Amino acid sequence: MQRWAKWWTVKPSADHVEHLKELARVTQRATEKLVKARKEEIRGEILTGGITAMREHIADLNARLGKPYMPKVPTDFAEAIKSKRTVDSLRSAVNNELARAKIEASTIANRIQINLGKTLRELASAQAFLFARHRRAGAQAPRRFDHAGEVAHCRARSRRAGPAGRRSASALGQRNRRRPSARLKRKPVPRL
Repeated sequence: MQRWAKWWTVKPSADHVEHLKELARVTQRATEKLVKARKEEIRGEILTGGITAMREHIADLNARLGKPYMPKVPTDFAEAIKSKRTVDSLRSAVNNELARAKIEASTIANRIQINLGKTLRELASAQAFLFARHRRAGAQAPRRFDHAGEVAHCRARSRRAGPAGRRSASALGQRNRRRPSARLKRKPVPRL
């Protein structure tokens, strides 16, 4: 009988230990889930901060240009923080990508400002309806924009000249669009 008495006292203790182990496992899993959720929340906050800062920079550049001329500047914050583990490395990666994108956006804005100031603002002030696509043309490289400038001058001259001048101006614009390489005839290659 005494053996049974000892067994009854050990059995509840063993059950209690098993219960405590299960409670520790459940608590550990819940804690791991909370930590993982908080890490994702921190990553999201840092990522959102970078995106917000880039949007503000684009808005400032558009304010400087006078109208929303800025095209979408490609940024990849998610790729920048892909393999980062610490909060400092996450912030550093987002700041580096943000700096790269801001430099690219500022370069584009400077090019647009030069192009717009160079031609379109001079001509389009009184005849803005003639330049419906000037937003897209302003972002082009300066050499390519020179063609758009020629077309703008041509449109303005034809508008001032009346209907007869429009026909000659449109012919001039079409003539300027042709590439010199398209006008050259290809020579046949000699066969051996």
